[in-house]
Amino acid sequence: MRILKYIFLLFILVTIGLTVFIATQPANYQAKAEMVIPVNRVTLFNYLNNYRNWESWNFISEGDAQTKLSFPGNTVGKLGYMTFSGNKNGWIQTTDLVKNQEINFKISQNGEITFGSFTLRDTLGKTKIICKRTGSLTFSDKFDATFSGGPKALVNNQLLVSLEQLSKFLKAELGVYKTEVLPAVSLKPLFFVGKKIRCKQGDLNPELLRWIPFLQEFFVKNQLRKAGQPMAIYKSAPNAAVVELTIAIPTPEEVFLSPESDIFSGSFVPYRALPVKLTGDYSHRTAAIRKARTAMKEKFLTERGGIEILEIFQQNSFEQKRPSKWVTFLYMPIQGSVAQRTAAPVTTPSLTTEQLRAEEARQATEN
Repeated sequence: MRILKYIFLLFILVTIGLTVFIATQPANYQAKAEMVIPVNRVTLFNYLNNYRNWESWNFISEGDAQTKLSFPGNTVGKLGYMTFSGNKNGWIQTTDLVKNQEINFKISQNGEITFGSFTLRDTLGKTKIICKRTGSLTFSDKFDATFSGGPKALVNNQLLVSLEQLSKFLKAELGVYKTEVLPAVSLKPLFFVGKKIRCKQGDLNPELLRWIPFLQEFFVKNQLRKAGQPMAIYKSAPNAAVVELTIAIPTPEEVFLSPESDIFSGSFVPYRALPVKLTGDYSHRTAAIRKARTAMKEKFLTERGGIEILEIFQQNSFEQKRPSKWVTFLYMPIQGSVAQRTAAPVTTPSLTTEQLRAEEARQATEN
């Protein structure tokens, strides 16, 4: 019995000693991990610049299946953010960025603030990503670090695992796509509620990701009915250096809005079109257009200029996490003899004017 008492006392002393030892270990760290990822720099930047995409890899969860990510507001660009809950609770927000080059962010995790960044560099058609994090470990993290080579080694390993997951996902998802040219159709007229945008080609996808949720919220708050999926109506070519378009959601009837609103209602002028179906990430839009134009030549069809091009996001990033499963329809205007096949475009959250103006002011500040 006395031996058991000594063993128990020894256990208590060892536990206290280990606790004191861990508590006195340095908590601050500056960690860095880097990797070459087989996607181009612009595509990788656009992917990282939208927090909705972060569910696909474990930068926050670090393998914790109980971690749940939420997106209560804007998720794209400077001041974009998301929240997470589970064994660890907090938020992450973009504090600054350099377009197509760098993203800086701040993380609050169980009350502890850490800072991080992604730096992107071109590397022979691929992209070298450098991830950095600085901060302090909690006691439980310090316990793990004690048996993992210290705080820096622990976080370095976590960053490396995250980048490996990111590379694996992007290689499997962004590089896989399919295009299919469909029979020519005559589109029907339709009404819509939308927002006019003018941006550089490299900003097109981020603008779509920013404004589609705004329009969805506009519909919810104003109790508007939708007649299909989100769409883009291009005044210029979708693959032009500078793109002019209307990001819109179709409605079953005409909607009357205040003329002071930045969101407007309109109607789409029908035309004959050669549809092309893109299954995969939006970055392959140019390949879809190229295939449609090749099909026009083979079918002796002539592309019709001066007509707004319609694009329907049938299965989009707000409904499907995997880019390889996104489905987009582009309707290329044509002239000439077309089979009389009539079709409506493929179909299946409100912001106030002040909120929209605040968003535009924020964009102007970023630029």
